[in-house]
Order: sequence, then structure tokens, then C-alpha cells
Amino acid sequence: MTHSRWLTCHAPPEKPSKVAQRQRELLRTRLARRLLGTVAVGALAGMSMACSPANSAPAGDADAVRTCGALTTPQGIEAARSASGADQEMMDRLVAACQGASSDTNMYDSLRAVMDSAAPTPASLASVQQTFPVTDEQGYTFDLTVDFALRSVTADPSGEAPGRTAAARDISLEMSIANTTTARNLSFREVSGITSPLDLPTFLLSAVYEEGDPVCTLVIETQRNCSWFLAYGRMESGITIPAGGTYDLTIGASPNGGGYPATLLGNIPEDAWAEVQASLAAPDGYKIVYSGGDGARFTPACGSDTLAPPIVWTATCIG
Repeated sequence: MTHSRWLTCHAPPEKPSKVAQRQRELLRTRLARRLLGTVAVGALAGMSMACSPANSAPAGDADAVRTCGALTTPQGIEAARSASGADQEMMDRLVAACQGASSDTNMYDSLRAVMDSAAPTPASLASVQQTFPVTDEQGYTFDLTVDFALRSVTADPSGEAPGRTAAARDISLEMSIANTTTARNLSFREVSGITSPLDLPTFLLSAVYEEGDPVCTLVIETQRNCSWFLAYGRMESGITIPAGGTYDLTIGASPNGGGYPATLLGNIPEDAWAEVQASLAAPDGYKIVYSGGDGARFTPACGSDTLAPPIVWTATCIG
């Protein structure tokens, strides 16, 4: 049987709401072509690629078998290492994966696991990969896991007056909630009287900049700390998370439900753009604000707003 779900001569299917997943899959595909393709074919026949430019069959079990066949002798291993550019540690892991496989399909899956673990994470300007434990006033507990990366910050003056510009950003975000409350379901209340999807329970992620930062003084024009909304994770209507269960939030970047990337910070003086851009790319911390019909259940992590309380705050709390 030939697999087409991962290693093919075509780009993997896009998942618009999963920017990070799309980028990582692209990197995995490139790395897989480089190793599985050149290791197998380069070692066996001196060719440089497993896939021809057109009318190519998807790689899968067959390439896995050819790869492992090439790695049965020291000469084959050295030829594969030279053809692929892989380091010795990678070659050792590939050989071990081949030796531990019990079938052609298992061989493919074993090699895929090696490729997945080797795929580099795209570079980012700033990032958060953390799980935040949260407890409400009734004793319900959950872990809010955030995987966020700010890829770029660029100027977009198209909608601004002369002499002004706006900041557009490219981001990736995944958020999930794990119910850690013993033997109890976890749910969040929608806001009544508001048009959907604004009524849905939402966790809004913002970058925080401390007092005196150019973002605060030149753009938002405050002498206190300030924030830049980045994206949100939203629960769908009627969701209940059972004890021990996990729910992946729906991701977006505009509070009204729009997708990302987006331009969300305007009125920036063009002559201060370089300074503001550098500042935007290096937040002092982050906050996650909860918006729902039951916001009062949480004690604000910073500030006093109980209707939309910040339940996570990683910067200095100065109001």
C-alpha cells in the first residue's frame, strides 16, 4: 500500500486556521524529500531526488523500504549521509528506526517519526509556549495551553493618513483548555444579547509593553503600560469539557471573528516606524483576557476589570 498522507511530491493540504501547523508540515515535507528521497535513491542509484518533477507517484512504504535497504551496509550509510547532508546522529536514528520496524508500513511510520522530530521550528521574533493553570472562585481548575509565535511585523500605510502607518503582523497561535477539575465537567457561559460570534466565550491574547515603551508613548499615547491585541482562542457554542478532557479553541485574529494576518495597530508616525517596529517585535510580556458571560468567576491577574478579567499576565503589573 502506498501512503500519500505525508511524504508526497505535492504541498500538504492547507489548514488556514493553523498557521504553525501549515509551516511545520511544509518544513517536514522538504526535510522528508531531502532525507527519504536522497537517502534511498542517492544511495542506491546516485540520483538526487526521489520525486521526478511531473507525474510522480507519492512516496510512502516503497521509499521507506528502499531507504532502509540502503542503510544495511556501512557503504550505504555513508553514501546516504553524503547524498542527504544528514549528520551522524540523524543517520543513527534512521538506521535504528529501520532495524526496529516489523513491517513495511511500520517502517514508514518509524521513519516519519524521525522526520517529524527533526523538522526545525520556523524562526520567530517573539513566542510563548506555555501552559497556564487557572482556578476560578468556585474551585474549578483548568490548564490553558498557548503556543504562539510572532513571525513578522511590517508597515502597512494603505489605510492611514499621510505621515502615518499601521503595523501588520504575521502570527501563529494554538490554544487549548484541559479540564483538571476532579470528576466535574467544565463549561463557560455565553454573553446574552450579543450577536454571535461575539457572545461566545473567548480568550484574547495581547502583547504587553511596559511604561515608557515607544508603543505606549508614541502610538497609544499613555504614560502607563499598554497592550497590542494579537489573536484569540474561542469556544464554540454549547461546549462542555469533561473531567480530564481537552478542547482546542478556534483561532482568529480580529475580535469580530476575522482571520489573520491582520493590521490591528494604526496611527503610527512614519518617522518613528523603525523604533516602534523594534518595540512591537519585543514585548515585555503577555496577557490573556477572558471574555464571556461569567467573567466574574475569575480574579483578575492584574487590574480590576472583572467583566473581562486578565486571567494570565506575564509582564510587570503596574495597572
